[in-house]
Amino acid sequence: MESEEFKRLFIPLADKLYRIVRRLVDNDEEAKDIIQDAYLKLWEIRDQLREIENREAFCVRLVKNQALDYLKSARYKNACDSISGDMAQEIPQTEKNADPLSEMIRTENGAIVSKLIEHLPQQQKELIRLRHYGECSMEEIVGLTGISAGNVRTILSRARKKIKEEFEKIFEYEHR
Repeated sequence: MESEEFKRLFIPLADKLYRIVRRLVDNDEEAKDIIQDAYLKLWEIRDQLREIENREAFCVRLVKNQALDYLKSARYKNACDSISGDMAQEIPQTEKNADPLSEMIRTENGAIVSKLIEHLPQQQKELIRLRHYGECSMEEIVGLTGISAGNVRTILSRARKKIKEEFEKIFEYEHR
């Protein structure tokens, strides 16, 4: 595959791939590095890329795998100690006609949930990010992590339950 064909086929995917990785790793610089590494890998295997039917799906899988590798790495664990992610921005926006009070409550609740996620055990945090922020299907999570589907469901259930319990404790405390 020549450089022009490579650019025509793969460069248009860059924004989508970046958004996926950014949601997973919650760090702009690391997301950019992961995308750059992914494009390097794609270039190295460019002659084999013609055989791939769905290039976009292949690229998405590649960057998700690289993001997961990053999340598992010591570099990520060290970065988590020094960087507090702000996933509240990732929570979907409400309707444009929502009143300001509702919007403020939604934003505050989102920030609380984001902080609660940060305090989960590492495996629960990773799976929550993959499922809810990375929008990975259960099958994709199983493939990326090597954890069985049943265990993924159990871990996610426990994580959600813990978030709910802690959220309710905060809510009860504030309304005393």
